[in-house]
Amino acid sequence: MNAPSSEVLVQVAGLSRRFGSVVAVDDLSFEVRGGECLGLLGPNGAGKSTTLAMLVGQLAPDRGTVTVLGLDCTTQRADVMRFLGYVPDSPQWQDGLTARQLLRFVGWSHGSRGTALREMVEVALAEQGLAGVGDRSASAFSLGMAKRLALAAASLHAPRVLVLDEPGSALDPPGQADLDERIRGWVRGGAGVLLCTHQVEQAERVCDRILLLARGRLVADGTASELCARAGTRTLREAFHALNPTP
Repeated sequence: MNAPSSEVLVQVAGLSRRFGSVVAVDDLSFEVRGGECLGLLGPNGAGKSTTLAMLVGQLAPDRGTVTVLGLDCTTQRADVMRFLGYVPDSPQWQDGLTARQLLRFVGWSHGSRGTALREMVEVALAEQGLAGVGDRSASAFSLGMAKRLALAAASLHAPRVLVLDEPGSALDPPGQADLDERIRGWVRGGAGVLLCTHQVEQAERVCDRILLLARGRLVADGTASELCARAGTRTLREAFHALNPTP
């Protein structure tokens, strides 16, 4: 695994969020450093997606703070998004925009122009296997193709932080292998990656450290081998079940 730097890119401190009587995230704290892939694992309802929604500024926390490069994700969202790339669980694209047009807009919004922008978009389409469908409406893409487009859009501006919510779902096996290698490449380049996934084996392959969440709280934190040692199991999947509190 990669050795993370000392630079803290993402800092979450005492984060809490409630929906009515349901506590979705409960006093959660963690950091993501440069050159590190941090995995979020947990059962449905553990608070993973709510945590990511607060990190990208879609939800405001009830308590606590979440910052990217020292910028508050709630009050300075526009500034945060200059340094952050986000892949949602279910990407949805505006009707009428082709994949090529969408990526050109993303690149333009981050300051790219002219030939450099056109070349950047063509490279991104080719890398995601979308070169042949660049002029098709993005809203008509299958979920797998929409995920590929979301990965292209999220990484187009070479962000310092990538927030990935179930990025491998709906990808075929070659696409999943390519995603793993891209995550490793971003990490080698010094980016911080926050990976929310139900794919335990993927977390074991690419994550330098893993947070296990349950009922909105952090129940375990460590490398895959450390979590297995703590649970007394041979595999991360067994540790995942052993360390999760029963309902």
